[in-house]
Amino acid sequence: MSMLLLAGALVLICDSRAPEFGDKRDVTCPITATGAEQRFVFKVNFIGSHDDTVLSMKPALNDQPLACEEGSKLESKFEDGEVSLECRFTVKAQAGTAQALGVAIVWTHAQYMDFSLTAR
Repeated sequence: MSMLLLAGALVLICDSRAPEFGDKRDVTCPITATGAEQRFVFKVNFIGSHDDTVLSMKPALNDQPLACEEGSKLESKFEDGEVSLECRFTVKAQAGTAQALGVAIVWTHAQYMDFSLTAR
């Protein structure tokens, strides 16, 4: 698992793939469990959102749907300007166990900017 420390936050390195056509992106992030409760935030950012914009993301952990915690935002419709989607989640698994976060991102009428996965 690759990690960076930026502004005091642990940032994990993920793989991102965009299909040749369409406003979609699939992100895969490896997470190695520590045995303790690990808390993360996956965030995706867009600009140019307006009255006909629709944004969504579907997170999964180990190919199973991931229930994001309270305060998460998995979709947006018709918001103006810069908009972010966010999934807050916790992983607790046996130390050394490989976990895989997968996120399918889909949008219309906005410009995708970037994403991040950080430990919190």
